[in-house]
Amino acid sequence: MYTGSADSTVKCWVREYGDCTRTYRQSNAEASVVCVSFHGGIVFVGYTDCTAKAFDAKSSSMKREFRGHSDAVNHLVVTAGRLYTSSSDGALRVWDASGMR
Repeated sequence: MYTGSADSTVKCWVREYGDCTRTYRQSNAEASVVCVSFHGGIVFVGYTDCTAKAFDAKSSSMKREFRGHSDAVNHLVVTAGRLYTSSSDGALRVWDASGMR
């Protein structure tokens, strides 16, 4: 299970024990996490700083940053090699997320 926080971190939890096994951090500590999705070994995160980011689930390293919104990224969905993000700016964006492993 993944949770996001106002301190810009995402945490991975083992539900059975309540243990945090990994923490994902980004450079902008002022940006809160709004949404999180796991797909194919990648953790996708939407932030209040108008970006979405992709992290390797095992290493916690950031693999890619998606820029293009002018307000917070509120929702994201990954399917068929594409990342769909929606934002408070009213836009829906489609990104190529194929080849991310």
